[in-house]
Amino acid sequence: MATRWTLSLVAFVIMISLPSILWNAPSPIDLNQATQTQLELIPGIGPATASRIILERNRRGGFRTVNDLLKIRGIGRKTLRKIEKYLIIERNNLPDVKPEVVDQEVTTGKYQPFKRRSL
Repeated sequence: MATRWTLSLVAFVIMISLPSILWNAPSPIDLNQATQTQLELIPGIGPATASRIILERNRRGGFRTVNDLLKIRGIGRKTLRKIEKYLIIERNNLPDVKPEVVDQEVTTGKYQPFKRRSL
C-alpha cells in the first residue's frame, strides 16, 4: 500500500514539474548575434574559444552555417556535435559572403577540408 502511494506521489510531482522544466529549457542562440557571455554559457566553450568565435565571425562578416565553426582552432567534429544543439543561424541574419575572405583561404591554404584521422 505504501509503495503504491509513493509511486503515485512521485508521478504527481513529475507531472507538476514537467512543464516548468520544459519552459526553462535553454533556447538556441543565434551564432551571428551571440555575445561572449552567451557563448561561454554553452557547455564545451570557454572564454578563449568564445573569443576566437567572435573574432572569426567579425573577420568573415558572420557565419553562414554552424559547420563554419570547424575552421576555428579548438573546435573539432566532436566539440561541434556537442555544441550544435545550442546554436542556430537565423535566416534574416545571414551575412553577405566576403569573397576576399574565401579567396584568401583557398589561395593561402588556410582552409583545409577534413582529413581523416586514424584512431
